[in-house]
Amino acid sequence: LDSCLNALSPVNALPIELLSRIFALNAAIVMEAVSGAPQRKRSLERIRIAHVCRHWREVALGSAELWSNILFTRRKIAELMLKRSNSAPL
Repeated sequence: LDSCLNALSPVNALPIELLSRIFALNAAIVMEAVSGAPQRKRSLERIRIAHVCRHWREVALGSAELWSNILFTRRKIAELMLKRSNSAPL
């Protein structure tokens, strides 16, 4: 039922490219706003976006730009971000 309701949400009618760009801009704004916070906290915004619903997860994981600002919190997380950034400029 939740996935059906999510599919009807107007935001999910946006083109994937636009939604992906919105995610990247949101993550950049949040990381800048909490620039004094520990890196771990700043890197969570991308994870949060990817956990909203199945559609957002697919868009987020397919967005190299979202993962291209790599924060070196832990080696495993940095490697995951590097992998997800694909060919986006770092």
